[in-house]
Amino acid sequence: MIAHLIINRGKPVFIVFKSLGGEVNKRQRAIRAELIAAGAEWWLVRSANAAMVTLHLSGVRFQKRMGRKWKEPLLADWEQPRRDPSVPGPRHPKVRERERVSKLRQRARQRAALSADAERSAA
Repeated sequence: MIAHLIINRGKPVFIVFKSLGGEVNKRQRAIRAELIAAGAEWWLVRSANAAMVTLHLSGVRFQKRMGRKWKEPLLADWEQPRRDPSVPGPRHPKVRERERVSKLRQRARQRAALSADAERSAA
């Protein structure tokens, strides 16, 4: 986990970066609750683009670069910044595939264990 603190016009904005499949643990949830109670904004992001969108949503103004205004990037569903980590969000396709393969392996082990128990009881 990587966390960044931005002070925008006197208001703290905490941005927590997590990996594609990373989750917020119990201690991090407790710290989040304390920060929000103290008046800070707290966001969970999974990409640099999501962090930029988060700053924009928090009211941070971006300077014009090369005469152009900042344009908000389109984010995939899994990439959307979240304020509440307890609400499950969409998963990245790689993470969903990894979880699917893991479940298939677990079911195969369970079936193998059941058939081995059935063979032992039949003998």
